[in-house]
Amino acid sequence: MKYYCQDNFDDLPENAWHSLLDRVIGNATHFEVSRIFSKAPFSAAFTAAEVPLPQNINRPYAATNRFLLTPEVIAQVKSKTYSDWDNHDSEDPAFYQEDVLLLGTITHEDYVVMRLDEKDRFELNSQGFDFWCEWNFN
Repeated sequence: MKYYCQDNFDDLPENAWHSLLDRVIGNATHFEVSRIFSKAPFSAAFTAAEVPLPQNINRPYAATNRFLLTPEVIAQVKSKTYSDWDNHDSEDPAFYQEDVLLLGTITHEDYVVMRLDEKDRFELNSQGFDFWCEWNFN
């Protein structure tokens, strides 16, 4: 398994984001966001699911908050489009299986990073995605 980046994700059809969510939600245990600029409170679902943010794990971008993926959090995450996350409220959504990144973003750069084997990468690319660039965490 390697990490690959899809740049210019906003150029894809709106349902592309939800297609990726459907691929990772079943295996993900945690959800993270970066919330640097907003002082607004999180929703009750997010507040109830918040857990400590671990340090020193692979992230495509800095995160400020981590949540268990409860059914309520999943519902709220699925209610948003990809572009909803580039709004200086909660940005850079990422999904983890414990501390292993499955899907991460850098929304202000329009990057989506996924952990994929070659079969899954080929399958996604044949569906119109372009996970072309191998992503190395430093």
